[in-house]
Amino acid sequence: MKHKLLINFVLACLLFHNEVQSCTEFFRKAKDDSVVVGRTMELAEDLKSKVISKAGGSPEKSILPSFCRESSPLEWIYKYDVLCVNAFGKPICVDGINSEGLSVGALYLPQYTVYDNTTQQDCSNMVSNLQVLNYILANYNSTAQLRHAVNGNNFPKVFGMAVFGQNFEFHYTVTDPSGDALVLEYTKDGRKAHDNTIGVTTNSPPYDFHMMNIKNYVTLSKFSSKDLTFGDVVFTPVGIGSGLLGVPGDFTPPSRFIRMASLLHFSNQPNTTDEALKLTYHLLNTVDIPKGVAQVEVGPKEGHYDYTQWVVMKDLKNRALYIRYYDDFMFQKNSMKETKKEKAGVVP
Repeated sequence: MKHKLLINFVLACLLFHNEVQSCTEFFRKAKDDSVVVGRTMELAEDLKSKVISKAGGSPEKSILPSFCRESSPLEWIYKYDVLCVNAFGKPICVDGINSEGLSVGALYLPQYTVYDNTTQQDCSNMVSNLQVLNYILANYNSTAQLRHAVNGNNFPKVFGMAVFGQNFEFHYTVTDPSGDALVLEYTKDGRKAHDNTIGVTTNSPPYDFHMMNIKNYVTLSKFSSKDLTFGDVVFTPVGIGSGLLGVPGDFTPPSRFIRMASLLHFSNQPNTTDEALKLTYHLLNTVDIPKGVAQVEVGPKEGHYDYTQWVVMKDLKNRALYIRYYDDFMFQKNSMKETKKEKAGVVP
């Protein structure tokens, strides 16, 4: 009962900001085959996030809905050590990495998310939408392994924990040290594991829309535009970067997807992990949302604004998670090697 109240508390806090649609994630593979993942988290309410650790061998169980009151919940043991970012001081992962280098993130997918249809018969094989990251990080060592489980219907059903008649809506990103990646979505068309071949994820609409939307920007180029001639008058570009004219600069999910995909693929491929981390640092800055620039205009939430509360970089090769908060210019490094022998809890 205590654990159920904990989950409800987290959902109640988050649901005050159901309109939020501002997370961005991407990954870049270096020439030495190392992979670095970058991700931003935007909300109006302070999540009070910290990096926590979960030790291999730790037990966990699914929190069930009320109609499963008489049923035994799904239980699992962490096969791997985990580093993850939580919310409101609770043991719920919203982004993280395990000791096999598997990276997982939960990003918003409002208006389109439809979780599995569940009944009392499913109670012993269900996880809540807030526990999906915990379950994946605990049980899988690669994207291929998870893809096989999802496509083979060997993955627990996912249900939305209802609070005040509303559900919190996520889709989930998964990337491993080989660069294999997927986006796990639940929509009216069912559960789908999209191969993330572009290496970018934002928010609504679903992933397949963003892939189609790229066709609207096929004229983008990393090279400067040629001169334009009207009659006898020649117009030259006013500066470098003219090939990127038309890249959207707003913070809507489709615009952030196009902007990040363009910058990610037009940038030079890094040679090493260190270079990949530096590139990720710069790319994260292109979708950073300062306080006050993305506000709700009218209604009961007037004056509320989303802002980039924190960003993370995950070095999948070296099993490290870097986090930077809004009020701090410096990244804090959390290494799996350094925390492996520590008890589960907040990482110093």
